[in-house]
Amino acid sequence: MPEISIVMPVYNAEPFLNETIRSVAEQSFGDWELICVNDGSTDGSLSKLEAYASKDPRIRVFSKPNGGALNARNYGVRQACSKWLYRMDADDLLSPDLLEEMIRTANEQDADYVIPEQVHWWPDQPEKTYYFNREHGVFEKLSGREALIKSLMWEFHGRAMCRLDTYMKYTFDSDIGFIDEYVARLVILNSRKIAYSKGEYYYRQNAGSLCYKPSVRRFHVLERSRLSEQLLLTVCDDPQTIHNYRRLLFGELIGCTRLYLSQYRLFDKEERRQIVELLTAAYRRTDKKAFHGYCLKSGWNNKYLGVLSFTNWTAFRIALLLQNRIHAFRN
Repeated sequence: MPEISIVMPVYNAEPFLNETIRSVAEQSFGDWELICVNDGSTDGSLSKLEAYASKDPRIRVFSKPNGGALNARNYGVRQACSKWLYRMDADDLLSPDLLEEMIRTANEQDADYVIPEQVHWWPDQPEKTYYFNREHGVFEKLSGREALIKSLMWEFHGRAMCRLDTYMKYTFDSDIGFIDEYVARLVILNSRKIAYSKGEYYYRQNAGSLCYKPSVRRFHVLERSRLSEQLLLTVCDDPQTIHNYRRLLFGELIGCTRLYLSQYRLFDKEERRQIVELLTAAYRRTDKKAFHGYCLKSGWNNKYLGVLSFTNWTAFRIALLLQNRIHAFRN
């Protein structure tokens, strides 16, 4: 039985697979299995995966009809047979020491959730490279509750090695985009001790990714945030922390609404209906104190938005539409 299972959903990732799989094969720690789940790819991904698997028995390949990244990942997790689980995407890379450092840290610190450095990596624009842990700070130790709150404030990422049995308790399939972030937070909350390790995960910033394409899925972050807020309320009774998170959610709502207003022509009638439904629901459940706190920021735009924010959903959209137009004119 391998020490760690790496689960990787694959959908039309043929251009990246050589580099990605090589970064796993060249790990200094060799007791791993790579579970690749071909999620109905229409390019040459499956044949490339099978070619690698024929040369290295630690690489296992499964194929299933397209069902989305979370569905494919969960399928792969169910095939895993190890103590530890690590999740990666088919276009990302691991530093050669990543697995060794995470396993060493887990053993030395008796941790059950281990966070390496996450590098936001633009292959064609290296000046944009961003080191998440360096930016937000590394803490000596964190409880699951402490780490959950930091993750909600985007001061803590969830790309970590965790115990397989813990992850299995909280995984579920869903059509909601970004629900895997909510699952990660459930695992964080139910982990006894969180530790940081050396090693780097290179998170490719790819403009062709689903995260960057206009789709209803991009607006599912609002539903994920609703679930995350409920989770926060079960573990935190500090009014300031709750207020800070709700301010963040209001900023997220503003961003999503602006995105829709600038791209609505790219969606068909049914997609528009779904997006507006998500936006409206998020607006209606937003705490009015969060409106006020957000609009206390400097700048006439925020004060102007603050006046209309308290009115109604229609006025809120008009205010954002005007801001979009003014910003476009100034640029």
